[in-house]
Amino acid sequence: DSILINCSRGQIQDNKAIVEGIKSEKLYGFATDVLPHEELFFGKEYKSLEDIDDPDVRELVGLYPRVLITPHVGSSTDQAAKEIVKIALENINCIVTDKVPQNKV
Repeated sequence: DSILINCSRGQIQDNKAIVEGIKSEKLYGFATDVLPHEELFFGKEYKSLEDIDDPDVRELVGLYPRVLITPHVGSSTDQAAKEIVKIALENINCIVTDKVPQNKV
């Protein structure tokens, strides 16, 4: 009866294991808004499952409604955009005033 939900990073999920878990009934369902290498999948239009190159992602999509995949849009909110701008301005200010920014890359 377990449902796995991943809304953190696609790299932490094993798509093949998730497919096997659902098919074997060890896992009831899976929901995610991330995939490993999601740039290969999101933002594209597919006419059929066969158009999806990755066999594990193709199987996940084919397991709907027990699998639900939505786009990762958490950073697309007004609040997130404001925070991104605020942090960027704080970092710029630190650099201009010879301080070490908290978010040094």
